Amino acid sequence: MFQKLKIVVPVFFLLFFISCIFFTSIYLNLFKTSFQKILSSKFNVNKIEYKNISGNFINGFQIEELIINTEDYFALSKQVKLDINLSDAFNGFSDIDSIIFFDSILELKKDYLDYFDSIETSNNWTINFIALNNLKIEKNTDNVFFDNLNIAFDKDGYVINAKGEGKLLDYSLDIDRVGAKIYSNYKEFDFTDLEIEYTNNTLFFNNFNISFDSYNNYIMSGIGNGNVLGYNLNIDSLNIVPYQKEHKYYLDIGSLNDNIFGFNQLTLYGDFIDLDYFKGDFDIYSPNLFQKDFHHINGKIEYLDSIFTIDVPFVSKVEEKQKKHILSGYIEIQDTLVNLRKVQLKTRGYPSLLLNNQLIYANQHYFYGKDISVDYKVGNLFINDFKVESSAEYFFDMTFDNFDIDLFKGLDANGYLNGNLYFANNDSAYFSNAKIEDFSYKKYSFDEVDLEGSFNNDELVISDLKFSKQIGFLNVTGSFTSLDNFYNKIINKIKVRIKD
Repeated sequence: MFQKLKIVVPVFFLLFFISCIFFTSIYLNLFKTSFQKILSSKFNVNKIEYKNISGNFINGFQIEELIINTEDYFALSKQVKLDINLSDAFNGFSDIDSIIFFDSILELKKDYLDYFDSIETSNNWTINFIALNNLKIEKNTDNVFFDNLNIAFDKDGYVINAKGEGKLLDYSLDIDRVGAKIYSNYKEFDFTDLEIEYTNNTLFFNNFNISFDSYNNYIMSGIGNGNVLGYNLNIDSLNIVPYQKEHKYYLDIGSLNDNIFGFNQLTLYGDFIDLDYFKGDFDIYSPNLFQKDFHHINGKIEYLDSIFTIDVPFVSKVEEKQKKHILSGYIEIQDTLVNLRKVQLKTRGYPSLLLNNQLIYANQHYFYGKDISVDYKVGNLFINDFKVESSAEYFFDMTFDNFDIDLFKGLDANGYLNGNLYFANNDSAYFSNAKIEDFSYKKYSFDEVDLEGSFNNDELVISDLKFSKQIGFLNVTGSFTSLDNFYNKIINKIKVRIKD
């Protein structure tokens, strides 16, 4: 009997061993509850569950509906393929070739930065390659979908490559490629052709990089372009250095040539907590407004409580002597409402135009306003209505009140203007009830000039012109091709009627 047992027991264990090799899944499903607890303890997670396992140590394994639940995340995969063979069992599963996950959902339970801080950089990897096909990462309302995400391991660390799209922190993302290198002494994430959309604004980075040092301090940098508030911008460089509370940013934007506003370079730098609060300084080099060159503009910006403020200090006496126009002031912007708290526009040799607490409206297509009061050294300009779409498409409906016309350098005349003026698109203007008091031009001078007329296609048409001087009233009508022509021929064209 004992001799028989000596033969049967080894044969039994041999057959059991062979069955474990060829029919492993039977035992894994038969003792599923116990095996799930062993796996949960082995990988130090709250729970590992699966619906069914098929396969063996010859052909590998296939798991259906795998669930992993931890303090940090919840993961569900409809199907998992494990490239595990008999040799892996003998070496303690320390060199597994690959694991492929299909149709997976990963729900994150912590803040994003917590995952960066806890990224594992150990070189004791037991898997050579992991692939996740059709992976969806979710956190609250955020979700990012990857067509494929591959992780390749070596003795020093691992490399990640992926392609995806989705929504993150209210931003729409389209990532052509994201690559990551995770090593013991540094971590680096590279995004290629990264597109970010927020409301109607779009940023496209040819390259966007996040680099960590050995102390988990990191820097973000990128190069690309974008469309912000309807303007096409070139992002020459973007650098972000995060800190515990407020983060540092530095942004260089290349030349902008818009019909209304342009510059050679815009530099912004300062601090921010998030996109709902930031502050800093800015420099605009070689700015132009309506194709007029302005002096270098610099100042401070702040965004807080949905209000964006721009503070440009008033210029010095030295700057006033330069030939370019000068712009300064304090502006508040909230949504489409622009509050010109105090704005000064100055041209060399002339006093400033001032706007105090005036409201206009702006969007990415145009800006417009009504009932705008502009102060000058003498008199006022009242803008009844205006709309500007570009430097070639606009209109202004204005009323002048004892306004000093020396501001209009092209006239080369003096006097004080009262009346209505409507002009549009660089080539047309209409004036009515217009009166210039104490008018003088070269050798001509009048106590008062009243006129009605228009300016179209470089031609001045005067429908009613009345001069007033001590000798009486002079009535004249005529059409002139330019103001200079009008001035030169005024005596030849004039018809004088003297009234008592």
